[in-house]
Amino acid sequence: MSLEIQQVYDKNCLKLGENQQPNFKIQVLQDNQQQINFKEYVEQLQNQDHKEELAFMDAALQEIGYKSIRFAGKGSFGTVIIGEDQNKNRFAFKLISIRTIQGNINKDKKNQAQKEAQIMSQMDHSNVVKFYKSYETFNYFIIQMEECKGDLYKLIEINHFLSLESFIKYGKEISEGIQYIHDKGLVLRDLKPDNILIDKMNVAKVADFGLAAHVMRGTSRVNYSFQGAISFRAPELQNEICQQFFEQLKQEDSCLVQQSKKSDCFSLGLIFCFCLGASFEKLFDIIKQGPSKIDTPANINSVREQQCIDRMLKLLCEQHPNKRMSIQNVIIQFEILQNQYLSSQMNQYLSSQMNQYLSSQMNQQVLIQTQPISNQKIIMLAENQSGYNQLADNIKEENEKSQI
Repeated sequence: MSLEIQQVYDKNCLKLGENQQPNFKIQVLQDNQQQINFKEYVEQLQNQDHKEELAFMDAALQEIGYKSIRFAGKGSFGTVIIGEDQNKNRFAFKLISIRTIQGNINKDKKNQAQKEAQIMSQMDHSNVVKFYKSYETFNYFIIQMEECKGDLYKLIEINHFLSLESFIKYGKEISEGIQYIHDKGLVLRDLKPDNILIDKMNVAKVADFGLAAHVMRGTSRVNYSFQGAISFRAPELQNEICQQFFEQLKQEDSCLVQQSKKSDCFSLGLIFCFCLGASFEKLFDIIKQGPSKIDTPANINSVREQQCIDRMLKLLCEQHPNKRMSIQNVIIQFEILQNQYLSSQMNQYLSSQMNQYLSSQMNQQVLIQTQPISNQKIIMLAENQSGYNQLADNIKEENEKSQI
């Protein structure tokens, strides 16, 4: 059974005939299985230094028992390669160089890589990328993670902006991942679309803990100087392009220009603006001049949902950290959007569809996972029988709620 099989229902299904297909509104990334393989990618490279670097990485993966399958990306702190074991199980490997040009151990890089692996090992949430193991070879510290199809940046690049359904789905998932991380006493400090991954089940997951740091005791702030991407960085951390505002905050309270959970909130607001079509130029306008520069999302037709999202974006992108919306309230806002945009009639219809499908699949080892998404639900099939009874209980509970 393919993990990519999916049926998507929306409110228009109620008007469709038996032979008509429901509309597909959730934007997803295509499976990356067909992308260029690692060997071909390396052969096409013009930069000899990059070729040699990837050859060393390939050797490091072979050393720990994995075959390089695909080059996934390169960041400022490491390179990600998809590898597989002898049983064809695939994983993502982040390789971080821990040697200097002279061949000595770079203690700072090694410590940072170990810290990232240690933080990731403590994470256990459906909207945070899964950590498996870490390794150390002669040249690299390697972090083994789950393989994902791509990232949010790629999804926006393909579609230009997210539909309302997609925005509610992915936005809520991202927010819940960040909330979980914040509850662990961490500030991410490098939130951007590239660090939001989309897994094989089209679920958004927060990734990259290279700059993550624990808050100081009794506060929600971090006393570190490392900062993330300038395009998605809060104004209190932009003393160059927001110099006047930075100085005002510093005079008010020096703690206000430290990285904090509210800095992550501003970055999240910019990510949401980007999801709805804002250009990088517009993002810099928002950073420098505040929420007044946010354009009301034009691709959302419903006035009620438009107003709700517009207010959420502006509260997230408040220049003063203390005025920003919290992640908890962002999640509540998405729940309101979800409930407003999903009618009780649709709940009953979908429950009926699921019950019919369950009846037809009683003899197959299939788990149906459901996710409410604005005015629709995605039904996804997975090769797993565990959880069947729990799913039936969930459907029963949902039916009872819809009748209240």
